[in-house]
Amino acid sequence: MRPEERDPAYLWDMLDAVPALAVKSLEDLIEVNDSDEYCSIRGYVGSVNLHRPNSKGMFLFVNGLYIRDRALLQALNLAYREYIPPGRYPAAYIFITLDPSEVDVNVHPTKIEVRFAQANRIFGRIKGVCQSAVLASGQLPRINVNDRRIQGIVRFGEGSSQSRI
Repeated sequence: MRPEERDPAYLWDMLDAVPALAVKSLEDLIEVNDSDEYCSIRGYVGSVNLHRPNSKGMFLFVNGLYIRDRALLQALNLAYREYIPPGRYPAAYIFITLDPSEVDVNVHPTKIEVRFAQANRIFGRIKGVCQSAVLASGQLPRINVNDRRIQGIVRFGEGSSQSRI
């Protein structure tokens, strides 16, 4: 990788081309963009309609380096747990930028595995940022409470013992 390719700004510019290769429509992607004093998280996650049978559609980059981290992949899965079927995985292209002293890239010879100084903090940020992006996207199914079928269900439960609690 050339030095300029490690620059997060360069990678962010390249990201415009990456998702188009793996999705049917760019409308299936939700932009993620959040930062604080600790780290910056940018990229795209798939809509709730875009899920795969394995985690091969989930791409994570830390300071420009492609990584494979089980905990962060689990954070992505948890962010989507309520929105996609069990056993399916969301699509994601996530770029994390943080102080190099906060990440150890010398865990594995291929540099694909890393160790974070504050792993729980990164885990929580990934989960929270991705889940918030999905919720804010407006792509979740909505229930019309005025639908007669819904009202029938409510009336059905009115006489039950649960309604008296």
